[in-house]
Amino acid sequence: MCGRSVLTALRGTAYRSLHATDGASICRGNAMPLVEVSLAEGRSAAQVRALVHEVHIAVVRSLGADPDNVTVLVREIPRSHWARADITIAERDLAAAAAERPPSRHTAAPSTSGAPRPSDTHPSPVEAP
Repeated sequence: MCGRSVLTALRGTAYRSLHATDGASICRGNAMPLVEVSLAEGRSAAQVRALVHEVHIAVVRSLGADPDNVTVLVREIPRSHWARADITIAERDLAAAAAERPPSRHTAAPSTSGAPRPSDTHPSPVEAP
């Protein structure tokens, strides 16, 4: 049982089993490379498709694998579920956006009398809350 029939047979298999095998025990002499790519979500379908194509070609060329036996899995992880140094990608995105945002031209200088100015207590109609 090789090629597409193996992939069909393995669809119901636990992830652990799929991840642990290179297919050699299933198709002697005909390895079934499985490449997994994890990406933060946010790329277009065309970008992900181009990545799948380039990875597929690289595996076929570098391993001499049968193109029908190469499997590429792309997992898109929500930016709020991927963290490094206890900071999620979503939090990094927000911090970068805040740093790039120019100061509002509607921001008034603080009052020197100590009393709040109307512009200090009420948001400008141009600014979003």
